[in-house]
Amino acid sequence: MLPRILASQVLRQSSRTLLRSSRSPLLRKASSQFFNGFARWNSSQPLKVDKPQLMIAFTCKKCDTRSSHTFSKQAYTNGTVLIQCPGCKNRHLIADHLKIFSDERVNIQDLLAAQNESVSSSVDDLVFEDIPEKLKKVIGHHAKDAPEEYKQKRQVEGGALPDGSDTDK
Repeated sequence: MLPRILASQVLRQSSRTLLRSSRSPLLRKASSQFFNGFARWNSSQPLKVDKPQLMIAFTCKKCDTRSSHTFSKQAYTNGTVLIQCPGCKNRHLIADHLKIFSDERVNIQDLLAAQNESVSSSVDDLVFEDIPEKLKKVIGHHAKDAPEEYKQKRQVEGGALPDGSDTDK
């Protein structure tokens, strides 16, 4: 909310300066209408906050329960992410950039690479039942066994996920 307030204050100050410096009444009226219209437009627009989410689906090695979970991209890239298994209630470390559990910053790729395992970041092996309910309408069409109504959405939209090249944001 602060940027919008700051922007409207700057606009008001700049319009006052422009109005004082304008000698022509016509120019004064036109600039006043422009700045007032822009300030009204700027303050009426809702501030959009984009919160990218990541999804992980895995099988717990302790109890053999398959589950999927979502978490924020910011937590994965800058924070610490622990996921609790719904079967055995064991907590799985997904990312630790705050160095809570080790002296180095780690994520699931690093942890599994140390055990000679890999992480699949594609949707080629995504199963529809692994997708959380709240995401089925959003990404359900990417599952290889998606129901027909979800597959139709894939054909309309082209069926490709973003390439993931914006991980630095």
